[in-house]
This record gives sequence, C-alpha cells and structure tokens, in this order.
Amino acid sequence: MNKLYYYILTLIGTLFSFTTINAQNSNLIFYRDSITGCNTIIHNVTFAESNIHLSQYKIAITLNGKIVKEFRADQITGYRKGKKLYYSKKIKLNGNNIHVLLNRVYAEDSIYIYEYVDNNENKILYAETPKDSILLIPLVNDKNKRDFSYLRKYLDKYPISQDNEVKSYLNTMKNNINSFYSRHMVCITENTNHIIKFRWGLTAGVGFSNLKTDTYSFGNKMNGYIGVFADIPIVQGLSLYAEGLFIPYGFSCINNFEKSISHTVYNRTDITSNLLIRHSFRKNESKWIPYIQLGPQISFPLSKDMKSQIQIIDNEGFTQVGYESFNLKTSPDFGFILSGGVEYKFQTNHSLFFELRYRQNTGKENINGLYLSLSYNL
Repeated sequence: MNKLYYYILTLIGTLFSFTTINAQNSNLIFYRDSITGCNTIIHNVTFAESNIHLSQYKIAITLNGKIVKEFRADQITGYRKGKKLYYSKKIKLNGNNIHVLLNRVYAEDSIYIYEYVDNNENKILYAETPKDSILLIPLVNDKNKRDFSYLRKYLDKYPISQDNEVKSYLNTMKNNINSFYSRHMVCITENTNHIIKFRWGLTAGVGFSNLKTDTYSFGNKMNGYIGVFADIPIVQGLSLYAEGLFIPYGFSCINNFEKSISHTVYNRTDITSNLLIRHSFRKNESKWIPYIQLGPQISFPLSKDMKSQIQIIDNEGFTQVGYESFNLKTSPDFGFILSGGVEYKFQTNHSLFFELRYRQNTGKENINGLYLSLSYNL
C-alpha cells in the first residue's frame, strides 16, 4: 500500500512540476517521514550547489543561501531538480552495496536504466527489471566497458523474440540505449514495423507541373517520373530517404498580341537527386504507417530546348512566320520537396508507399508541381 501511495505521490509531484514556469519552483524532494512512516513531498526547495558525483550520495537544501537540511541517499526516495528526476537506488560498487541517487535515462515496460557518474566523471549505466528491483545490475563487462548482454537476454522472454527476423535483429543490438530501445519496442509491441533496417526499391509518380521563365509562363502540364530510392535508418521513426529520378518535361504556351501570335515549346530531361528526412508515425499494431518528409533536391539537365514560332500580320494583312531558338544553360538547378504519405506493409520485407508530394525548383527556369507517387520496397 505504501508503495502504491508513493507512486501516486510521484505522479502528482511530476505533473505539478511540469506546470511550473520557474525551474527553481519545480524542485521537489520525496522522502519517508521517520515518525509517521508516510511518504511526503517537499515543494519549491532550493538545492545547494554540489558536483555531480557527490550529489549522488547526499543532497542539501538551502534557505537564504544557508544550508538548512541534508539528506543522504538512503533517507529519501528521490528528488526532482529542474527537469531531471533522481531515484534512491542500491547498487554494487567496488564490492559494496551502497545507496545512491541516480538519474533515470530509460523507462519502458518495467525496464529502467539509471546513470551513475564516478569520480572521473565516467558514466556507468545500471539496469533494473522486475527480477532485480532491490539491487541494480551494472551494464558493464570485466574491462569496465558498456555491456548490454544482460538486457539482450532479458528480451528473450518476449514471445516474438522467437521469430527468425526478430531474433536476427536482437542479435545485432549494440551497447547503447537507442539500440536497445528500438529492439525493446519490437518486443513489447510485437510488431516488426519497429525493426530499423536499410530498404531500397522502385518509385514512380505522375502529376501536374508548371514553368515560369524570365519571359514566358507555361501553364500546368501532366508529366511523370521513374526512379529508385533508398531508405537509410537513423533512429527509431527517423530515416534518411534518398532518390534518383529520371524526369522528362514538356511545356507549351500560346501568347496573343495585337498583330502577332507566338507559340513556344519547352522540352527538358532531368536526372534529379533528392535527399529527404523522413519521419514515420509507427503504430503498434498496424500495417499502415503514415509519414512526412522534407528535404532538398538537385536537378541535372540532360537536355534543354526552347523554341518559338511567331506569326506576324503585316499592314497589308499577310501573315509572316518566323522562328526563334533560345540558348539555355544546362547547369544544375536546386529546389526542395515536401511530401506526406502512408506505407502499407503487406509482408515483412515488402511495402507499398502511397504519397502526395510538392516539389519546387528555385532556378531561373522555375518548375513546381504536385505529384502522386507509388513506391515499392524490394
């Protein structure tokens, strides 16, 4: 009952501190009253300055610049300083079991990871699972280097860890929190959508684009593109999305003047390279994964051609026809892409991507358009 009461008080205290504008006013101490045995919260305290290592063993509160009370790690259940929460935990250090106040850096599904800072400001991680809630397990090996093998074995308790794809993914876990987090998410959600991996495939799109130059304005014209893509993971839900596209354009416009008509045709073929940041909204139990992406593009024109046919009506009513060709530079153009879509994961290793994208060139020959695209992860 006391444990439940403490959790309720912790939640109330955390919610209260988040609503406080002044960071100092959000400082809290959670302790167990030695007389009543009840868990208590002290609000709006000011902590005495101390180095990180020593503050793990005891903290002091001040009033008008003077220390009024000190608390050892075994006398309180935790405290909040600014935006960080510290918990009183027992760890094994140099062969001894000691109480310390540790910052919790990971909390998910009854697995918690805490950070201890030694005299040399080296950070040592400790793990807490339902099996070892009394004494934390250090995530280090015999050479005092990070070692997450203990947590790797703990993931085997989840049923999905027996899946061949998931098992291979778990075996590639590195000794850092982000690597553990992505694999832990696969296990607790039982969804392979959370597996971070490199993907590539084919893409194609169709839409309407328009062109503006210094002298002409061309209306919307349907065109399309084909290409390849690569989706390179960065962290959970965030990836680098690269494309190489082949895009042919064809525009035409007619300008009517008082005694002349011009018919202008613009043709162009580009190889375009796009480098986008993609954020995926991965739901726990869904094959449909929405995403948004944004990034720059660079277009390399393979060919450019613009010609005009001009019909002039003279004073006697006769029509004269002339032609004009334009000398266009084939230098690269830059622009950007903004898009949103949804991934449909119909098989473990294969997906379809449906996307609506807007692309804008920023060169003198300004091409922008709106496209519907379809991509397939091979």
